[in-house]
Amino acid sequence: MEISEQFFRTRRIIRLFKFSPSSQSIQSTARSHHAYLHLSPPSSAHERRTRRTYGHGRDAENEGYSVFFVLREKRELTPWYSALPASVPVLFQQNGDLFFNEDHQSTSLRPEDIWLLPEGWPLALLPGLRAGSRVVLYVQNWAYLLEELPAGLELPRLPVGYLAVSRPVAWHIRDMTGKTAELLRPGIDSALFHPSSCDLQNRQSATRARIAWMPRKNSALARQIHAITNARLTRKGLALPEWVEIRNKSHAEVADILRNADIFLATGFPEGCPLPPLEAMASGCVVTGFSGFGGWDYMRQPVELRAGRAWGDSPAWLPQTLRNELARDERPGNGLWAADGDVIGASLALDKALALWEEHDEAWNALRNGALDTASLYDLSAQRRELLHLWKRASDESCF
Repeated sequence: MEISEQFFRTRRIIRLFKFSPSSQSIQSTARSHHAYLHLSPPSSAHERRTRRTYGHGRDAENEGYSVFFVLREKRELTPWYSALPASVPVLFQQNGDLFFNEDHQSTSLRPEDIWLLPEGWPLALLPGLRAGSRVVLYVQNWAYLLEELPAGLELPRLPVGYLAVSRPVAWHIRDMTGKTAELLRPGIDSALFHPSSCDLQNRQSATRARIAWMPRKNSALARQIHAITNARLTRKGLALPEWVEIRNKSHAEVADILRNADIFLATGFPEGCPLPPLEAMASGCVVTGFSGFGGWDYMRQPVELRAGRAWGDSPAWLPQTLRNELARDERPGNGLWAADGDVIGASLALDKALALWEEHDEAWNALRNGALDTASLYDLSAQRRELLHLWKRASDESCF
């Protein structure tokens, strides 16, 4: 984990706390169902995670679920506080297991409540464990599951439930703890991330491919792939692509760049269920690069490129038990993928993508269409359905 990310994750642990109706000082709305959500630390690395959760809170509130956000820091120390949905009450943690609203009314956890927190903060488990509540770890990146565990603390022995952001993350949780995690996949805004129809013909007649990439994660490896690709093309006497770096851009600006790109180079790892490659697919890019492991929830290698769609499969280097689980979710071939950290493999995959772009034949269209089909499975409406189904099961105590 980078130092800046570690700093923010340590400074501000943001948890979500759900109450059932009670006669505590803070009265819950008299509703039959109650749910919980999760916010991530307010760092640039978790901006997307936090923004997605705003929608979670709004959707749950609109459906009649009672939701509370619990913040460790005061309002003035939370820079994005004003962006939180007004319909979702906010509590602040003070004095250990006591929680206060802005009117300084207090309440505390009870056994029937759910205490949900991000992975990687074992000390934050304590309030829920001490109260005997339904404690849930929301694992959005497999790499943080065992992070910061004190010596002698073993997750399999704790009365904790799990919520995973992807099937690979759920597989990892079961491999580490022996427990089955519930799934809540992310969603992308299809109103923002979509292909450009007005200039498709112009892009097909372009003399240089346009490759978008993000330096936020593993920028040194991305630059190596960049250099190797340019060197290989120069040796062959071929035109160099246009490299478009996505840095410090708004969500709308990122969407505009992706709509006007031909290829997206994904270099992020580790990942729980990476959104940038998925957003690039939705924008009409052919995507190549790394999966981050969690990306295998939707990434599939094309087995055969032909007219229409490309049949896809997970790579042989994954554990067979995981491949069996991934086979439950049918996905077309939708990108050209390399093992995480394999710079040479990623450069060769990118070289193949550039060759397909040069031809713009049935193979290119099959891969691009497979990517568009895949992205359509992860839109916000699909996420909302999964979210509300999960809340209903949680309120019925059939999960967690």
